[in-house]
Amino acid sequence: ETYEVTLVRKPKSGDVGIALGKAGGKGQGIKIGDVVPGEAAAQSGEMKPEDWLLAVEGQSVDGMSAQQAAGLLEGPAGTPVTLKGQHGDQGETYEVTLVRKPKSGDVGIALGKAGGKGQGIKIGDVVPGEAAAQSGEMKPEDWLLAV
Repeated sequence: ETYEVTLVRKPKSGDVGIALGKAGGKGQGIKIGDVVPGEAAAQSGEMKPEDWLLAVEGQSVDGMSAQQAAGLLEGPAGTPVTLKGQHGDQGETYEVTLVRKPKSGDVGIALGKAGGKGQGIKIGDVVPGEAAAQSGEMKPEDWLLAV
């Protein structure tokens, strides 16, 4: 069944242009679901989808939810943030310092992978207390078909 929801964007300060997926096992960190083209992470040339985020500003994200780690990524636009990542499951680790860009707003959903033609994008998570959760309609694993 499909549904339509109108959400109001909540202004945010700044971010680096990565979408976080689900947390891995102990010591793995959090999977990077997507790197937004044109944003700081993509411009670095280092971070790729399917990499693992291991730490933000020296603080390990091991054991954190994607929402908790996303909170560490946010900060005042124009300020630097240093991330530690790992390419793939067994790849080399790296550190990259990115400058946060202003965000236009957020509705409280974390997007997952795109589906096949006409399927849309899977909602990875819905942040409690944010607009999407308050709607009562959007749930993790739903498909976002249009914006």
